[in-house]
Amino acid sequence: MPLILLLSTLSFASDAIVLRDLTFDKKALDKLNAMSDEIYQKTGVRVYLVAVKSFNGISLESFRQKECKKRKDPKIILLFSKEDKKVDICNTPSLDDKFDKEQILSPFSWSGSIIPLLTAKSKRDMSEPALLNGFADICEQVADSYDIEFKNAIGNANRDTFYVIKAIFYGMLLYFGFLYIRKRVRKNEQ
Repeated sequence: MPLILLLSTLSFASDAIVLRDLTFDKKALDKLNAMSDEIYQKTGVRVYLVAVKSFNGISLESFRQKECKKRKDPKIILLFSKEDKKVDICNTPSLDDKFDKEQILSPFSWSGSIIPLLTAKSKRDMSEPALLNGFADICEQVADSYDIEFKNAIGNANRDTFYVIKAIFYGMLLYFGFLYIRKRVRKNEQ
Protein backbone atom coordinates (compact mmCIF):
# COMPACT_ATOMS: atom_id res chain seq x y z
CA MET A 1 0.00 0.00 0.00
CA PRO A 2 2.75 2.59 0.85
CA LEU A 3 4.38 1.86 -2.53
CA ILE A 4 1.12 2.73 -4.34
CA LEU A 5 0.85 5.99 -2.37
CA LEU A 6 4.47 6.83 -3.23
CA LEU A 7 3.91 6.09 -6.93
CA SER A 8 0.72 8.16 -7.05
CA THR A 9 2.53 11.06 -5.41
CA LEU A 10 5.39 10.80 -7.89
CA SER A 11 3.03 10.67 -10.85
CA PHE A 12 1.23 13.76 -9.55
CA ALA A 13 4.52 15.66 -9.21
CA SER A 14 5.42 14.99 -12.81
CA ASP A 15 2.31 16.75 -14.14
CA ALA A 16 2.00 19.53 -11.55
CA ILE A 17 4.28 21.80 -13.59
CA VAL A 18 3.50 21.98 -17.30
CA LEU A 19 5.82 24.04 -19.48
CA ARG A 20 5.16 24.19 -23.21
CA ASP A 21 7.91 25.76 -25.32
CA LEU A 22 9.37 27.41 -22.21
CA THR A 23 12.32 26.49 -20.06
CA PHE A 24 12.84 27.09 -16.36
CA ASP A 25 15.88 26.72 -14.18
CA LYS A 26 16.12 23.25 -12.60
CA LYS A 27 16.22 24.74 -9.09
CA ALA A 28 13.01 26.67 -9.78
CA LEU A 29 11.29 23.54 -11.12
CA ASP A 30 12.43 21.52 -8.12
CA LYS A 31 11.07 24.21 -5.78
CA LEU A 32 7.73 24.39 -7.64
CA ASN A 33 7.36 20.60 -7.50
CA ALA A 34 8.32 20.49 -3.81
CA MET A 35 5.71 23.13 -2.94
CA SER A 36 3.03 21.39 -5.02
CA ASP A 37 3.81 17.98 -3.50
CA GLU A 38 3.79 19.28 0.07
CA ILE A 39 0.45 21.06 -0.34
CA TYR A 40 -1.09 18.00 -1.96
CA GLN A 41 0.20 15.63 0.72
CA LYS A 42 -0.96 17.85 3.61
CA THR A 43 -4.28 19.18 2.25
CA GLY A 44 -5.30 17.09 -0.74
CA VAL A 45 -5.38 20.26 -2.87
CA ARG A 46 -3.60 19.99 -6.19
CA VAL A 47 -1.76 23.17 -7.21
CA TYR A 48 -0.65 23.32 -10.85
CA LEU A 49 1.34 25.68 -13.04
CA VAL A 50 0.58 25.64 -16.78
CA ALA A 51 2.95 28.01 -18.57
CA VAL A 52 3.01 28.22 -22.34
CA LYS A 53 4.82 30.32 -24.89
CA SER A 54 1.53 31.20 -26.62
CA PHE A 55 -2.18 30.35 -26.55
CA ASN A 56 -1.87 29.76 -30.33
CA GLY A 57 -4.81 31.96 -31.25
CA ILE A 58 -7.32 30.67 -28.72
CA SER A 59 -8.76 32.91 -26.04
CA LEU A 60 -7.71 32.87 -22.39
CA GLU A 61 -11.21 31.63 -21.49
CA SER A 62 -10.97 28.67 -23.91
CA PHE A 63 -7.48 27.85 -22.66
CA ARG A 64 -8.68 28.04 -19.03
CA GLN A 65 -11.63 25.73 -19.68
CA LYS A 66 -9.47 23.20 -21.54
CA GLU A 67 -6.81 23.09 -18.82
CA CYS A 68 -9.33 22.97 -15.96
CA LYS A 69 -11.12 19.97 -17.49
CA LYS A 70 -7.85 18.00 -17.72
CA ARG A 71 -7.05 18.07 -14.01
CA LYS A 72 -8.54 16.43 -10.94
CA ASP A 73 -10.44 18.28 -8.20
CA PRO A 74 -9.80 19.92 -5.81
CA LYS A 75 -7.39 22.03 -7.83
CA ILE A 76 -5.89 25.46 -8.31
CA ILE A 77 -4.22 26.16 -11.65
CA LEU A 78 -1.94 29.11 -12.33
CA LEU A 79 -2.13 29.78 -16.09
CA PHE A 80 0.41 31.86 -18.02
CA SER A 81 1.18 32.73 -21.64
CA LYS A 82 4.43 34.55 -22.24
CA GLU A 83 3.73 35.95 -25.72
CA ASP A 84 0.09 36.80 -25.02
CA LYS A 85 1.13 38.43 -21.73
CA LYS A 86 -1.77 36.82 -19.88
CA VAL A 87 -1.91 35.31 -16.44
CA ASP A 88 -4.92 33.85 -14.67
CA ILE A 89 -5.93 31.42 -11.97
CA CYS A 90 -8.73 28.88 -12.14
CA ASN A 91 -9.80 26.69 -9.29
CA THR A 92 -12.42 24.34 -7.95
CA PRO A 93 -15.23 26.53 -6.53
CA SER A 94 -14.90 24.90 -3.11
CA LEU A 95 -11.42 26.47 -2.83
CA ASP A 96 -12.56 30.08 -3.39
CA ASP A 97 -12.13 30.87 0.30
CA LYS A 98 -8.73 29.14 0.62
CA PHE A 99 -6.74 31.81 -1.24
CA ASP A 100 -7.17 35.39 -2.48
CA LYS A 101 -7.07 35.33 -6.29
CA GLU A 102 -7.55 39.11 -6.59
CA GLN A 103 -4.60 39.81 -4.28
CA ILE A 104 -2.29 37.39 -6.10
CA LEU A 105 -3.18 38.88 -9.51
CA SER A 106 -3.15 42.48 -8.29
CA PRO A 107 -1.04 44.83 -10.42
CA PHE A 108 0.07 46.75 -7.32
CA SER A 109 3.53 45.97 -5.97
CA TRP A 110 2.38 46.02 -2.34
CA SER A 111 -0.14 43.23 -2.83
CA GLY A 112 0.30 41.39 -6.14
CA SER A 113 2.80 38.59 -6.40
CA ILE A 114 2.92 38.02 -10.17
CA ILE A 115 1.99 41.04 -12.29
CA PRO A 116 4.31 43.57 -10.61
CA LEU A 117 7.28 41.33 -11.45
CA LEU A 118 6.07 40.67 -14.99
CA THR A 119 5.70 44.40 -15.68
CA ALA A 120 8.95 45.42 -13.99
CA LYS A 121 11.45 47.21 -16.20
CA SER A 122 14.26 44.71 -16.41
CA LYS A 123 16.73 43.51 -19.01
CA ARG A 124 16.15 39.93 -17.99
CA ASP A 125 13.00 37.87 -18.45
CA MET A 126 11.02 38.09 -15.21
CA SER A 127 8.41 35.42 -16.02
CA GLU A 128 10.16 32.66 -14.08
CA PRO A 129 10.56 34.64 -10.81
CA ALA A 130 7.02 36.04 -11.18
CA LEU A 131 5.48 32.61 -11.61
CA LEU A 132 7.56 31.14 -8.79
CA ASN A 133 6.48 34.00 -6.53
CA GLY A 134 2.79 33.66 -7.48
CA PHE A 135 2.82 29.87 -7.16
CA ALA A 136 4.44 30.14 -3.74
CA ASP A 137 1.87 32.76 -2.69
CA ILE A 138 -0.98 30.42 -3.67
CA CYS A 139 0.57 27.50 -1.78
CA GLU A 140 1.29 29.61 1.31
CA GLN A 141 -2.27 30.96 1.40
CA VAL A 142 -3.71 27.44 1.05
CA ALA A 143 -1.42 26.22 3.84
CA ASP A 144 -2.53 29.11 6.08
CA SER A 145 -6.20 28.43 5.38
CA TYR A 146 -5.77 24.78 6.40
CA ASP A 147 -3.63 25.88 9.37
CA ILE A 148 -0.70 23.65 8.46
CA GLU A 149 3.02 24.27 8.64
CA PHE A 150 4.36 24.82 5.13
CA LYS A 151 8.05 23.92 5.07
CA ASN A 152 8.65 24.90 1.44
CA ALA A 153 7.38 28.47 1.88
CA ILE A 154 9.52 31.19 0.35
CA GLY A 155 7.72 34.17 1.90
CA ASN A 156 7.43 37.59 0.39
CA ALA A 157 10.11 39.97 1.58
CA ASN A 158 8.93 42.76 -0.73
CA ARG A 159 5.42 42.76 0.71
CA ASP A 160 6.74 42.62 4.29
CA THR A 161 9.08 45.54 3.60
CA PHE A 162 6.21 47.52 2.10
CA TYR A 163 4.05 46.92 5.18
CA VAL A 164 6.84 48.17 7.46
CA ILE A 165 7.34 51.31 5.35
CA LYS A 166 3.58 51.85 5.23
CA ALA A 167 3.31 51.52 9.03
CA ILE A 168 6.15 54.02 9.52
CA PHE A 169 4.57 56.47 7.05
CA TYR A 170 1.13 56.37 8.66
CA GLY A 171 2.68 56.51 12.11
CA MET A 172 4.53 59.69 11.13
CA LEU A 173 1.32 61.18 9.68
CA LEU A 174 -0.52 60.49 12.91
CA TYR A 175 2.33 61.93 14.99
CA PHE A 176 2.55 65.15 12.95
CA GLY A 177 -1.24 65.43 12.92
CA PHE A 178 -1.23 65.13 16.70
CA LEU A 179 1.49 67.82 16.99
CA TYR A 180 -0.47 70.15 14.69
CA ILE A 181 -3.70 69.73 16.65
CA ARG A 182 -1.90 70.19 19.97
CA LYS A 183 -0.26 73.38 18.69
CA ARG A 184 -3.64 74.75 17.49
CA VAL A 185 -5.30 73.94 20.82
CA ARG A 186 -2.51 75.66 22.78
CA LYS A 187 -2.69 78.71 20.50
CA ASN A 188 -6.48 78.99 21.04
CA GLU A 189 -6.05 78.72 24.82
CA GLN A 190 -3.77 81.74 24.92
